[in-house]
Amino acid sequence: PLVKSYNQAGKKEIPNTMEIKFDPTSMDINKSYLYLFSQRINNGGKLIAEEWAKFCGIGLNFEPSSADSELLKSVAFDDKGNLKPLVRFYELEAKFYSKNISKEELDEFNTFLKKRRTFRTEQIKKEIKRSTNKTLDKFKDEYPTIYGEIQKSIIQFDTEILYYHDTVIPIYWNYESYLHIYLRHCDELEIEGHFENKTKFQYTQKDIRRILKIAIENLKDKINEKLKEGKEFRIWGDRSIYFNGNHYSLHILKDGRVAAFHPMENPAA
Repeated sequence: PLVKSYNQAGKKEIPNTMEIKFDPTSMDINKSYLYLFSQRINNGGKLIAEEWAKFCGIGLNFEPSSADSELLKSVAFDDKGNLKPLVRFYELEAKFYSKNISKEELDEFNTFLKKRRTFRTEQIKKEIKRSTNKTLDKFKDEYPTIYGEIQKSIIQFDTEILYYHDTVIPIYWNYESYLHIYLRHCDELEIEGHFENKTKFQYTQKDIRRILKIAIENLKDKINEKLKEGKEFRIWGDRSIYFNGNHYSLHILKDGRVAAFHPMENPAA
């Protein structure tokens, strides 16, 4: 970096970032997911439950006969032989993107989407209540731009693994993690109330995820020690991680889910 990043005001960029542009219009997103998951499985990597459901759902879209395979029988179906709802959701999503979904299946897919919207809206209400003591309607009136961003996240956010190399279990985040991190600490989504004075990330929304992945990778050995013992991983205060001029606190649960991640006030120079 040409400029010292410690105590730098305003937005920051992640050092040594190379932006590579490409045209994704010819990509088949279903085949891409199927290939990536297959490669990880073949290389001994692990999938979280959400990814197994996606892998099986997409597989059923391309090869319905794969339902008879031992792998799908053990992963995609419950003890009574019924296809698990989350697998069915991803199968219908794959059909939707492949444009081979029937009207009846589209109605079923929309029912799944409505249920997910309802569930995630309740999560939003809970986080906003904890952060501002406001109702969702009042929040919508006072922060229409932020509300719009949150509404987009209901549709766009996917539970995903952030790091799985050399760890006992994959480290991942879900929608609850996203809301907790972004609503409290993302500058573009800054809200008033109990957490208005919380420290904010000095990065854009898209870069916060990258910073989180960098932190996990840098701490993987310490995280692994705790997870091997079946314990949560926490780092804060004097033991916090330092990157590009900021100290960060990180909390990972025993199942590998990121529970909290945020910048801390820099200690006095």
